Amino acid sequence: MDATVQFLFFCGETLWLGVTGYVALFPMILGVAREGGVAWGAVIALVFLMVPVAFLLAAVLTGLSRGTVSDAARVLDRLARLTSGVAAGLLLVLSAIMLFEVMSRYLLGRPTIWSFELSYMLMGTIFFLGANYCLQRDQHVRVDFFYDWGSARKRTVTNILGYTASLPMLLWMLAGFSEYFERSFVQGIRTGNSVWNPSVWPFRLVFVLGTALLILQVFSELLKGCGALTEERRAKAGKTDD
Repeated sequence: MDATVQFLFFCGETLWLGVTGYVALFPMILGVAREGGVAWGAVIALVFLMVPVAFLLAAVLTGLSRGTVSDAARVLDRLARLTSGVAAGLLLVLSAIMLFEVMSRYLLGRPTIWSFELSYMLMGTIFFLGANYCLQRDQHVRVDFFYDWGSARKRTVTNILGYTASLPMLLWMLAGFSEYFERSFVQGIRTGNSVWNPSVWPFRLVFVLGTALLILQVFSELLKGCGALTEERRAKAGKTDD
């Protein structure tokens, strides 16, 4: 119980260090936005960021109240399933847009000015929103020549080491995408790729949200791996006592 509580606190504090830097940017963004009359944009961005943070806190509190890492991981896995559902729905929207563009262009002779940019933004959004679910389902590419030869315990330890090593890179990506989003929002950057020429900050916000969701799922996988090792150790101890 004590080890579980300590590990959950460690997970929460580590991820909190990554996201607080991003949250700290918003007072400045909100001030600039108010001067430009677009304060709603910063508010929406802040709300989107709070979604993964809220699930992280829910996972930590669940684990603390029930005393198991599996319960905490289950909360984070629920978030992955939720975002995968959103990504699946957007895939249908993307397919409908492509069908409409083809019919409009070749049957009616009236191509749209927005389908190209909206389609690649939707594709990127689907990619980012599905990355955490892909990790949960263990479907990311792995060089598994040696991995498959190991025992279940060795594979679990390998996963824990790999996920731990990936966290600094993911936190660095979160900070970089946050700066990327901040610059586009404050400067009002547009794509410049079509007549439609939309603002790019909503799409760049997806980079931040998707990376934060992936970090949460990495924590979930770490929790499940540590929980599996703990259960194995308890089972061996039980057999020894018998």
